[in-house]
Amino acid sequence: MVVPAPTDEGRAGRVLVSVAVVAVVAIDALYVALVYNQSDRPPDVYTPIFVAGYLALMVVALVVSLIAGLRIPWLRPAMRGAATGGMLVLASTVLELVNRWGVVRLVTAVVAAVLAGGLLLWGLDATSTILVCPSSGEMGGTTSGVLGHSITYLCTDGRLTTSS
Repeated sequence: MVVPAPTDEGRAGRVLVSVAVVAVVAIDALYVALVYNQSDRPPDVYTPIFVAGYLALMVVALVVSLIAGLRIPWLRPAMRGAATGGMLVLASTVLELVNRWGVVRLVTAVVAAVLAGGLLLWGLDATSTILVCPSSGEMGGTTSGVLGHSITYLCTDGRLTTSS
């Protein structure tokens, strides 16, 4: 599949990711405030620190995806996929912990985590097969898909030649 080389992802994409960044930062700050302003702190004092750091890492992934001059074309979707998958897994885990573990809930949490992780792997693998050639010059190489599928490619003056 050949996609014309994008000059910019567009304002709507940047705004949407920026809104997600602000939302996650607000959720992270609210989470830390709620946990540490309780009269009885939970005995697992490092769990809130880990969760806050994990959310901060998801924000970093989203911010990196907003950098306009990324030289690595697969980095933007990889960072956004990682942040999305990470937050989906965290959300499903938190929902199950809030409801207290039961057999049905445990199975639901495991299935949701596997689906979110699978979606992340599939997305990373799928995006590694979408190649964009520069309009001039020559470049080539081999992609390495997450799930093992690789494509050898050659770009010559905007023309893509591939082999599996």
